[in-house]
Amino acid sequence: MSIDFRKLTGDLRMLIGQLKQRCIEAEARAKDLQRQLDEQQEKCRQLEQEKAELDRKYQYLRSGLAASGNDPEQVERLKKQYLAMVSEIDACIQTLQHG
Repeated sequence: MSIDFRKLTGDLRMLIGQLKQRCIEAEARAKDLQRQLDEQQEKCRQLEQEKAELDRKYQYLRSGLAASGNDPEQVERLKKQYLAMVSEIDACIQTLQHG
């Protein structure tokens, strides 16, 4: 029973080469996933800023309309429009966070 060290060494080198290639591919995939995550987080930050701005504008509008005594139906319509916009932004944020 003889052991062929050259064959075993060659096999070992081949396996090491495969392992290195897998590591390179895994690192590239990790970098790509990190880039995607960073992009999604930036989109979330932008949407959160837009939501905060819309909330602020909605509060100003709401307080202004209440103070001016405008038509209650008009106030209710505007309130529904702003709430719909805020809900849409919330849904976008939710989608980005889970996407």
